[in-house]
Amino acid sequence: MDHLKNEGFDGFGDVDDLKKAIDTGNYAYGTSVPGDLTQGAAWQVESLDSTLRNVTYKMKNLKLWPDIPKSQAYNVVEEYNLEQAHGGDEPIFITDGGLPNENDFTVSREVAQVKFLGCRRQVTHPATLVKPAHEPLIAHQIKTGTMWILGRLERELFRADSDISALEFDGVEKQIREKGIDAEYIPSEFAGFGNSDEVVIDLRGEVLDEDVLEEAANNIAENFGFPSDLYLGTRQHSDLSKQFYPKERIPQMGQADGKAGYVLAQFVSSAGIFDLKGNVFNRPRRGAVTGVGNAPTAVAAADSTSAVDSEWTTAEQGDYLYKVSAVYSASGESPAGLAAAAYSKANDNTVDVTWTAPAPPSGETILAYNIFRSAKDGAAATCEFVGRVAGGVTAFEDFNAFLPGLASAFLLQVDAENVMWKQLAPLMKMDLAIVAPAYRWMQLLYGCPIIYTPRKNVVLENIGRAERE
Repeated sequence: MDHLKNEGFDGFGDVDDLKKAIDTGNYAYGTSVPGDLTQGAAWQVESLDSTLRNVTYKMKNLKLWPDIPKSQAYNVVEEYNLEQAHGGDEPIFITDGGLPNENDFTVSREVAQVKFLGCRRQVTHPATLVKPAHEPLIAHQIKTGTMWILGRLERELFRADSDISALEFDGVEKQIREKGIDAEYIPSEFAGFGNSDEVVIDLRGEVLDEDVLEEAANNIAENFGFPSDLYLGTRQHSDLSKQFYPKERIPQMGQADGKAGYVLAQFVSSAGIFDLKGNVFNRPRRGAVTGVGNAPTAVAAADSTSAVDSEWTTAEQGDYLYKVSAVYSASGESPAGLAAAAYSKANDNTVDVTWTAPAPPSGETILAYNIFRSAKDGAAATCEFVGRVAGGVTAFEDFNAFLPGLASAFLLQVDAENVMWKQLAPLMKMDLAIVAPAYRWMQLLYGCPIIYTPRKNVVLENIGRAERE
């Protein structure tokens, strides 16, 4: 070892110096940037997982869109004929050799408007030349653009309302509520024999249970329908399933040893068997978002002069706070403007909520307003969604019909006789002109849902949340 000492090496101390020189060095987890790396840290190749991890929804999260029957539309106004009766109310019995009464079917022409959905995407030319970590950027932009459209479409299939924005089609809920009481959609045969008029069942904060499911299914049966699918929020599905947990701690029949729990996948009703489909897109809108752009100002609430159609009760009198947000045509939702002071409710009249319209960002318009209300005697943090109005309106009448933050579920007859997506054009990509070193394109979908027979469906609203022990 003497000759090593003569060359400047000094036993194990020098080996330690050599080890230090090739250590990972100053590579700090999650904090170092390439320009800060030196010595051994600079010598390392970064290790990036080749799989892109996804924290948002996937195709298997969509429920109604894959289920809904689809057919071609040939115009932006889609027409269809509706048969209300096979014949009149004339007696069927005749005398021996007699001439039967003459009767005829009843039919009407109805219409629906095709609406247009889409997004615009862009990738710069230099970005297409670099080596991608996962897949080519244009391909990934197209894929995520498709998922963005389908995710929002899944939600809007239930909640869209053309009365709030002319750009929207009427979703499932709007069509069931409005057309379900329209004479054109009420079967005229056997009118005096108990056809159910109830297409909306209000739970008023109660948890969904089997009695409600049976009642909803029977309402559909009385209108000659056959329920096939219940679309409900994942929390509501969970609360319902837990009611069917075995009460005794013994293995359930048909359940393998070591497994516990019970998920209600189907329900056997007097109208037939239907599937339960927990859907993240049926989760209720609850709190306001942080948003961008100007918020509505001067938010205020006052008792109206009328209790007509009001669902407020004496037990609900107390102090409430209101918030209002604006939805802009390009920027999206703004922060929510909060009422300066709590509103004290002292009667059962409806509540008039008003606000001052904010100035939209340059070149934009206000499409709609979202309204949020606190719990009784609650703080601003408890404000949850109670409704929305069109962008040209700066007032909302709170009937207390929709309780803050509660969910709705939809029991539907999903077949071509009842519901259809009328498609003028399938989901497509349309390239835009190249005016800079970037590739730009639109992803578009043209169509609208139609509920042909609204009384063969039921909306379950104001579904409560089970308390956690």
